[in-house]
Order: sequence, then structure tokens, then C-alpha cells
Amino acid sequence: MKNENENEKYAESQCNMIAEALKSGRRLTALQAWLDFGCERMSARIFNLRERGMNIATERVKVPSGKWVVEYFIPGAMKQGELFVQA
Repeated sequence: MKNENENEKYAESQCNMIAEALKSGRRLTALQAWLDFGCERMSARIFNLRERGMNIATERVKVPSGKWVVEYFIPGAMKQGELFVQA
């Protein structure tokens, strides 16, 4: 009988969803990851994705409440609907 860790499978699924969102040009905060993907440990998932070689940048942003949070994104990733125009 194979011993499978449900937490590892869930973390893997979250990593895949977060990676796809970032690749599509989205910028994510920990709150957005929790609301969209049920991810309660965004920094851990970002760590996992960086270990896989993803270039994920962070930027501190001020939210409407006046608090500062970290936003994760892939530099240069185009948002859905953006056209790439080469000069």
C-alpha cells in the first residue's frame, strides 16, 4: 500500500494554479491566493515555484486600507488580452 501525503498533493495543486495565474500576467498577493486558490501559505508556494526555476519577483504595494503587502509577479509576463508589439 502506497503512503500518499494529502498535504503534498494539495500544495502541488496550489503551485500549479498559482504558476498559471502568474504566467498569464496576474499579480498576486497572499490574500488573493487565499481567496482564489485556498492557499494559506503563499510564501511557501512561491518558494516551491522558485526552486523549480520560475523567475518570480516581489513588490511592496499599498492597499486601500493603507497597509503594505507583498505582490508576486513574473517580470515581463503579458496579461491576457495584451498584444505584443515588437519595435
